[in-house]
Amino acid sequence: MADSKSLKWIFPFLLFAFVAPLPLAFAEDPPAQIEIVFDASGSMNEPSGGTTKLAVAKEALRSLADEISPDTQVGLRIFGKTAFADYNQSCQDSLLVMPIKAFDKEKMIAQVEAISAHGSTPLGYSLQLAAQDFSPSSETKKTIVLI
Repeated sequence: MADSKSLKWIFPFLLFAFVAPLPLAFAEDPPAQIEIVFDASGSMNEPSGGTTKLAVAKEALRSLADEISPDTQVGLRIFGKTAFADYNQSCQDSLLVMPIKAFDKEKMIAQVEAISAHGSTPLGYSLQLAAQDFSPSSETKKTIVLI
């Protein structure tokens, strides 16, 4: 059995071990921003598993939308949805259809459901623009989801 002298140094240690982590457990996560970059290029009309790549991508977005917390700020950028005759225009076919703000699940799903695939694949350009769409705050957790 431990004597009272050994318990005197153990108690402060145990108290510190159990109480010190509490502020970390209740600390708020940094605000989160998500930008979904959606591929609507012509290749999305290709078959995939008995349907099209576009149909699979739309279903992926619906599934993702079900998992996003309502307090998250979300934006939607679509690329490749316009067929341009001019190659230079097609290389810049990227449109922010929903700026990053409070998540509106129904609006996002409606935007994506209305998409038909036509254009080129300016992926790099779209990702560069997506990075600029976020808040400049270093406190904000930023995520790009490519679908």
